Amino acid sequence: MKYMFISDLHGNLENLEKYIEIFEQKNVDKLVILGDTSGGYYDDKDYYIAEILNNMKGKVEVMRGNCDTIDFEEMLEFEVFDDDILPIVTKNGEYKFISITHGHLYNYNHLPPNCGDIFIQGHTHVPMLLESGGRILANPGSPTRPRGSNLKCYILVDEEAIYLISIDGEIIKQMNFSPLGTRHWGELFLLRGHDIEENFFSIGDTTTCPQKPGQQVWPSCPQKPADQRSAIYISK
Repeated sequence: MKYMFISDLHGNLENLEKYIEIFEQKNVDKLVILGDTSGGYYDDKDYYIAEILNNMKGKVEVMRGNCDTIDFEEMLEFEVFDDDILPIVTKNGEYKFISITHGHLYNYNHLPPNCGDIFIQGHTHVPMLLESGGRILANPGSPTRPRGSNLKCYILVDEEAIYLISIDGEIIKQMNFSPLGTRHWGELFLLRGHDIEENFFSIGDTTTCPQKPGQQVWPSCPQKPADQRSAIYISK
């Protein structure tokens, strides 16, 4: 099984089409969109995005984001979730479980009940891949409104590893799955040279989308002041 995770398209049809092209080239089994897929209230592109996703029914799963409209969800011909758990079998025959959500209800600081070995969210628009407390934490970021750097990425998970890959095909980070029976993860590879704003990947809450008058969106979580957000520092 091979999964591809993207997030926070915010109605950008061109980015979705690029990701689907990659999805097909890499023979991915399932595309997972981690929320904020919609462009917002009265965005005509939502109809085209919904049509593309409906044509991928059975090969796509969509999480509910805090900026997704109810109208957009009703265009989809399949169920949308707040969170879910996906299985992956490593090449060693070991089962690992991937917990997925948008990030406004559950996040790195507030993990969902029965959280899996891997936790993947969107919402912050900041791409990341790291290990913390024996669990892999990941975020594909946003190709439409990237934060923290100019990287436009996706997360790929297969039987060997989990990868953070740029939309241009560059492997930014890779974490190999450990041999059967061991508790640690494989070595982390970081491609240096990218301009990371303030040299950190934030794992806390960020500001939500500006709300338009009368717009129907799903409730978002209370936001923390910047000085109360957690951050994971990395070396360039």
